[in-house]
Amino acid sequence: MLHDFIYDRWFSLSRTDKTFTKDLCVIWGRNLETKSYQDPTFEVRQDFRFCLYNWMKRNFVFNGDELSNNHLIASTPYIEKVIRSMRTGDQIMISGKLVNVEAKAIGKREKYESADISWQTSVVRGDSMGGACEIIYVTDAKIIKRGPRLSPMMTFSLSGLAVTFLVYFAGYLLRKRYGQNRF
Repeated sequence: MLHDFIYDRWFSLSRTDKTFTKDLCVIWGRNLETKSYQDPTFEVRQDFRFCLYNWMKRNFVFNGDELSNNHLIASTPYIEKVIRSMRTGDQIMISGKLVNVEAKAIGKREKYESADISWQTSVVRGDSMGGACEIIYVTDAKIIKRGPRLSPMMTFSLSGLAVTFLVYFAGYLLRKRYGQNRF
């Protein structure tokens, strides 16, 4: 799994956000075998309901048909808990059914919410942008292997920050002990 988005973690765009547990941007196949997702010029981001990717190398090998953005609907509270615990970098297994979502608003709704909601799942590979996502009613979900909690770039950045802090703190202690003019 490359990225995730939890609908109601920080805010909600609409009441329909309660329907979907999480979005997962997932890769498989040759993309895993070639480890192209580890290339530093490869960028993936989850922007609300979209999984977007880009790379900077001309000869970069990546198959967009082996990447999907999945809107997940949990079938049970236990499945919801498993889905919510999935994180970027995890190797996962999901079973379920592709579904379409149609609903009518009941009661008072916000100005920006429509009365009718219709989301159609993608049933083909090779489509893109709006309508290319899979909507999955998840009946089974497992985390096969946990991914690293920090990316290599994040680890490097945090290490650099720690070294900078230590150097600054050491300089502060030396100036305090020996006076401002010596260091």
